[in-house]
This record gives sequence, structure tokens and C-alpha cells, in this order.
Amino acid sequence: MLISVVDSLSIALFSVIIGYMFLLFCYFMFIRFRKTKKLYWFYFSLFFLFLLVSRGLFIVYDYYMKIWINEIIYLGSNLPIVIYRLASFTGWLAAAMVVGILATLLFTKETKLHRSMAYVLPGVVILIASMMLWLPAGYVVDPKYYWYVLNIAEVPVEIVPSPIFGPNYPAGLFYMNYIGLPILNFALPCIFFYLAAKSVGVIRKSSLLNGLGLIIYYVGRSIQPLLKFGENVLVQAFVPAIIILVGLLLISLANFILQS
Repeated sequence: MLISVVDSLSIALFSVIIGYMFLLFCYFMFIRFRKTKKLYWFYFSLFFLFLLVSRGLFIVYDYYMKIWINEIIYLGSNLPIVIYRLASFTGWLAAAMVVGILATLLFTKETKLHRSMAYVLPGVVILIASMMLWLPAGYVVDPKYYWYVLNIAEVPVEIVPSPIFGPNYPAGLFYMNYIGLPILNFALPCIFFYLAAKSVGVIRKSSLLNGLGLIIYYVGRSIQPLLKFGENVLVQAFVPAIIILVGLLLISLANFILQS
């Protein structure tokens, strides 16, 4: 099986996004954090590092597994599940960095308790993220991928009934990715908007742009799985990637304004 033209264009767009995330990681880690030694910039840099790793693994999972599926079936390999676990795990590590950013913004006093919160709270999310690695596959792998993308009649994972998404949706994936993860992801823009309301001048502009950029980025990520099984392949290929890229551009602009 060959990759279609639309899939190729989609991979190209997401590759641009991955490259841009890498530049943001380098900027925040080797310029902002190296100069200031502030934990805020360290978490911000790792946020983009884990995002780009997660996105790269999802590119392999979403597109290249279709090419290798005959070999995977022949060998009886569980490679798609392994890649999905790693992609989801690194995505959750990015969410842990979001919690770290929130902790540095909320716990600002130079006390032992406040300093420890900046490390303990992200650690809790990392422990939750580890569930993606050791839970049974049926709890964390979406079987629709195997039915509609790989065209396998029998889903090679254990199905766990979900009272919300029906009998063929893994309950663990629902509670982690559709309840826990959105709460963590959208908490950070809210904090930035709160800081904007309490600030003036450059800090206000930077906080507004950071909050708006993060919301746009998460909207792009949220609609991607919703569009995956639709009929309009052009919308699937371009709309999420373009929305994500706009969000990243706003985040970059926000922090360049803050530096100036």
C-alpha cells in the first residue's frame, strides 16, 4: 500500500510543525532557560520537546502503519500498539510539563512548600502517564483505527465496554484523553488570561497571546481525531495542521514580545 497524495501533504505539514516545535524547544532551553535558570522556561522547553516526539510517533502510527500492515499481520507483531503507547505517553509527559508551568505561575513564594509543588505536581502527572505503558491494550488503544484505517476485520486488541462511547470503545482511553487531558491542557490558557487581566503593558500582551495561542493549538489537536474518520480527506489533512501551526506562531510571538 502506498501513501496517498493527501496523506503525503498532511505528513509534510506536520513535519513543518515538528520542525517548528524543535526550534521552540531550542529557543526556550538554550536561550531563555540557560540565561535565566528559571524553572518556568525549563518546563516550557520540555513541553515542546515532548510534543514533537509525540507528534512524530503519531505520524508513524497514523500513516506508515498502513504501509507496513501486511508485514505486521504476517509477523504477528504488536508494533502499532507499542508505537501508540509511546506516542500517548510522551503526549502525557507534555501535559506534565503544563502542570509544571502552572505550578511555577501559581506557587511563586520562596518557601519550601511552594518550591516543592513545582516538582511534585508534574511528578504526579508523570505517574498517571505511565498508565499508558502498562495498562492492557484494550484500555488505551482506539479500535476504530484498526477497523477504518488498517481495514482489519478483527481488532487485535481487547475491547473494554464504555458506558459513554458504547461497547466498542476503551474506557481507559476515554477517561484519560477526553476528561483528564483536556482539563490539564485548557487550565494553562486560563492562567495566562488571568495573568493578562492582572497585568499591564508587555506582560499583558504576552499573556494574552500565550493564552490565545495555546487555545488555538489545543483546538487543532482536539479536532484532528474527530475529523480522522470523516469523508473529506482534504479537511482531515490540512485543517488541524494549519490551526496547530497558527497556535504555535502566536506562542512564539508572545514570548518574543516578552523578551523585547
